[in-house]
Amino acid sequence: MQTLMKYFLTLLTVKLFFCFLADAQEVYIVAKVNQTPITNVDLNERIEMLRVVMPNFTQYKPEQQQMVALQNLVQDALKQEYIKRVDFELSNEEKKLYKESVLEMLKSAKVNNPQDFMRHHSDFFASEILWQGVVEKTIKPKINISDATLESIHEKQPSIPKEKLREMIIAQQVETQTMQILESLRKVSVIEINQH
Repeated sequence: MQTLMKYFLTLLTVKLFFCFLADAQEVYIVAKVNQTPITNVDLNERIEMLRVVMPNFTQYKPEQQQMVALQNLVQDALKQEYIKRVDFELSNEEKKLYKESVLEMLKSAKVNNPQDFMRHHSDFFASEILWQGVVEKTIKPKINISDATLESIHEKQPSIPKEKLREMIIAQQVETQTMQILESLRKVSVIEINQH
């Protein structure tokens, strides 16, 4: 009787295990950036996140959504590579301040339960907060807009106040320099995209 009971328990355990496997999502690598894997789970989570934070993202076809999300993940990996190279860290106080600004941005974007959303996508937000620190502390301070340049641009755009114009120019130059950094990293990185 005891042997029969063990047999049924073993059979039940095996059956439950296979049911679990059937429900579990198959995990596979969709890309690698310098040997750091990006899985289909990462990709699906990024698609889910972009659907919330990018209003026009849902207008893309599913294959376009996958492509945009994958490029987004590759770009994140390149940012992490840069952060390692420059050996950049934020203090706990700085992390807290950046986190608060991200929460405010999510609230203004009308994201439901922004703290839960941030917790669910914690890897992305931790990485993004660190990257914002890199931008604010290492890229932005090197940008200098001379008064003569500002005056020249203001003459063409007199309806925009000078300080607002200065902020816009700096933001544009930060974006340009960021893209240049990431592009130069892309050229020296090994990026593998797997067809699945």
